[in-house]
Amino acid sequence: MTAPATSTDPRTGVEVRWADPTVLAGRLDLLDDTDLAELEAHSLPARRAGFVAGRVLTKLLLAEVTGRAADAVRIRRHCGLCGSADHGKPYPAEPDALPLSLSHAPGIVLVAVGGPGPLGVDVTEVAATAFEGFERVALTPEERTGNWRHHERARYWSRKEAALKATGVGLSIDPRDVGATRPDRPPAVRHWPLGIPVEDLHLVDLDLPADFRACVAVQHPGPRPQVRCRAWSGSPDSTPPGSSLIRSDTAENSDIGQAMMNSDQITDNRHE
Repeated sequence: MTAPATSTDPRTGVEVRWADPTVLAGRLDLLDDTDLAELEAHSLPARRAGFVAGRVLTKLLLAEVTGRAADAVRIRRHCGLCGSADHGKPYPAEPDALPLSLSHAPGIVLVAVGGPGPLGVDVTEVAATAFEGFERVALTPEERTGNWRHHERARYWSRKEAALKATGVGLSIDPRDVGATRPDRPPAVRHWPLGIPVEDLHLVDLDLPADFRACVAVQHPGPRPQVRCRAWSGSPDSTPPGSSLIRSDTAENSDIGQAMMNSDQITDNRHE
């Protein structure tokens, strides 16, 4: 299924873009002083490249959907738990800002912008779930009864983390307390310990390259928003070969996403 060439309405629909971090990691010209100061907090080359790619892709996508110049877009952080501006979920520093979420994994960065309510996105590398004990740290007791393959584990994780990020609390909530639908069923949260009705949370699985699974979540009491996902091509109206567009509410096990199942990655991505 393909989406139209024009973007969705950013107030009602969600635009998602993904890219290889190496393609964007050299665009330091788009970083402002606050971005550069945050970059200095990352010492490992891979983390620095991932930060730059995520910040650049965020600015490029916001420029695409708002018509502003990418170098005029300012991104800041706010922690919904402690109120700090030094860490937490990034947001566009402008009046009436659009919802924003991003996720990193080895070899990919994913950004989602827009929609009618708080937004969360996660990309999970399938291989990152291939460790003994995954079920014990990620799944509810009921979910552990299944004999899940690695790509199904990644589907579970991406749905749970996207949902938690949409609430602003991220992985401060134990994913073992969040019940999600089976990987072969339409994506949804079945139960969780938060006061937000699960009926007000819309999950959409995303089509990405075969090594990944990904999901976007929107907190909104109305109908499911339209979501369009594609590879970043540098042009809002072109879709490069091999990228795939919009995915609605189906949950087929197509190969997708990227991961953060080690503790360092979880710490870095839990609020974004």
